[in-house]
Order: sequence, then C-alpha cells, then structure tokens
Amino acid sequence: MDATARQVAPPTQSPRRRVVPLINRLLGGFQIQDILTARHHSSDFNETRSDYITHRLRFMLLFFVCAVPAWIPVDYLTLRAANAESITLARLALTLTLGLLYLISRTKPRPLTAHLLIGLTMAASAAFYFWSMTTLATGITEPPLAGYSAMPMMMIALTGLFPLTLLCGACVAIAITACYLGLQFSLGALGSSETLNTLWVLSLVTSVTLWIQCGQLLMLLKLYRESTRDALTGLINRRVLMKQFELAQEQAAQKSQPFSVLMCDLDRFKRINDNYGHLIGDKVLKHAANVLSGALRQQDIVARYGGEEFMAILVGLDADAAQPLAEQVRTGFEGAAVQDGKGSDITVTTSIGLTQYRPGEPIEACLERADQRLYRAKQQGRNQVVCS
Repeated sequence: MDATARQVAPPTQSPRRRVVPLINRLLGGFQIQDILTARHHSSDFNETRSDYITHRLRFMLLFFVCAVPAWIPVDYLTLRAANAESITLARLALTLTLGLLYLISRTKPRPLTAHLLIGLTMAASAAFYFWSMTTLATGITEPPLAGYSAMPMMMIALTGLFPLTLLCGACVAIAITACYLGLQFSLGALGSSETLNTLWVLSLVTSVTLWIQCGQLLMLLKLYRESTRDALTGLINRRVLMKQFELAQEQAAQKSQPFSVLMCDLDRFKRINDNYGHLIGDKVLKHAANVLSGALRQQDIVARYGGEEFMAILVGLDADAAQPLAEQVRTGFEGAAVQDGKGSDITVTTSIGLTQYRPGEPIEACLERADQRLYRAKQQGRNQVVCS
C-alpha cells in the first residue's frame, strides 16, 4: 500500500482523560478535586464551611442531649432491670459527653476543630452502641431493640447533615462500619447472615449519605463562589479581601508576622475602552488578573478592588522583601499583550503603590497609605512602583 494512502489512526485517549471531563460535566462544571478533599479550597471557604458545619452540629448535639436520656424510661419498660441499669449509666455518660462537645462547639472552632467535633460525636455514639449491644448479648441476654440494632445506619445517615468532602465522609463511614464489624467479631457472629445483611444495608446508606454530603458541598461551594468572586476576573471581591485583611491583621498581632499591601491600577484604561470598546476592556481586565496571579506567590491574596484597580496582600513580607515582587508584577504587565481581535497587540502597563502594614494601625490607614503611593506613581509618569 502506498504510504500516502495510509490513514494514520488518531491517538487514543487514556481512560483517565475520558473519564475526568465526564465527571466534571456531571458535577455541573466543578472538578473532582472540589469534592474529594478540602486541599484545593480557599482558606476563606474552609472557614465558611466550618461555620456552617458547626451550626448544624450544635443543633444536632443539643437535640441528642435531650433525646438520649429521654429514652431511659423506655429501657426500663422493655429491658430486664439489670440490663436497663447498665445501659442507663452508658446513656448518662453519652449525654454528658455530648453536652461537653456542645459547649466546645459554642466557641469559634477552626475547620480542623469542627471536623474533630464530628469525629468525637461519632466516636462517643459508637462507644455507647458497642457497650449497649455487648450488655444485651452477655449475662442475662435478650434481643436488642430496633433502636439499638439500627444505630450504625443512623450514625452514618446523620453525617449527611454536613457538607463533608468525599474522603472525610468515607473515613467516617468506614470507621463506623469497622466498629460494627469489631462488635460482631467479639460476639462471634462475624460470618452470620444477619451481619452480611447489615453490611449490605450499611453500604447502601453510606452511598446515599456520601451523595447527599457531596451535593451539599457543591451547593455551598457554588453559592460561595457566586457571592465572593468577581464574575469577570475570577478573583475574590472586595468584601472577602477585607476579611482576609482582618485575618492577616490578627496574624500580625499574634505571631508578629509582617505583611505588605500592593495596590495597582491599569494605566490609561479609559482609553482602551474608548478606542477598542468595552468587550476588549473586559478582556484586558481578565488578562490583568492572570498576570497578577501568575507573578505573585500561591500564598498571596489577590483581589479585584474595583474598576481597573487590583490589590494583593503579600503574606509574610515586609516592604523591602515585597518590592522585588511588586517589580516583577510591573514587568509582567509590561512584557505581556492582549489581542484586540484584529491581529494587533494592546500593551498594558500598571502603576503600583506598595506599603507595609504597621502593627496596631487600622486597616483604613494602611489602605490610604497604599493609595497615596499609587497616586504618586501615576504622577511620576506611570508604569512604576512607589514603595514606602
């Protein structure tokens, strides 16, 4: 066969490259890592999710602090006296533990603390389940009530109240299932048909619960991004920037950690809108956001401050250390261009005001100083960095 007549087979895509885009479409435009772990979430979103989890956990704890001891009369009416007394003590211990966790949840826990409280709640419930089922199966034995037998399913189902990540929710479900299997092993019933049937039900409950958790997480993430991200550039908006400023202020007070504020304004941006139209102007703003984010470090906080103004909080850097980074931002703008749609390049420069936060000063004072440096950069000819 002639070489020119041969058809070259198109390169086959790997299964991962075919599956990942499909999953992303099923998730409504989100990526699989958005629901897998919290590693790719912003610190502000993790704080927001922590508050959401804590409020729900607080209500759940308060409910069970009342409901757990309320079941004591039912135990005395339906169980043998010796078993009822033993389980009553366990119920009181569980009530006290849940009450203590409720008091801890009244503080403002960090994301790790909120997840730890969920783990401790489930661990206390699992300990009560293990004790009560062991009590009912030893000494004066009697079949457990449905409320005791269904506790593993109920514990897993209750985690559906929280927008947990897939890995976190799976770990909780696996731990509860391991507790159930440990109980069955200690009772010598690990291979029984009842155990296999319960495992099947646990797997179904776990699947539905994980689906609910991920759905809540995606809904919360969608609402968060819509309310905190600038729709055009994808950067955080001014409201979130002020929250991040307050956190940086706290870190500066507690750990004596310096930070600097960079304020930049695109030079002669109005001319771009007048000469090329607002669509090209929007394209320039997106380009500016990409240049700024690419020039700064991952830990720096970048936001659209308003109009053609952008701001960044340079974490852990004093003014001297931040100045080369600000210069890198300036040269990044100078060396990049935007296509105007007709094959021509639009070069955009920026003027930058840089200042270091002074411990104890109001946020407004630091912003005013950065704005003054920016104004001076404009007055001195633009496309430069002015640092205090």
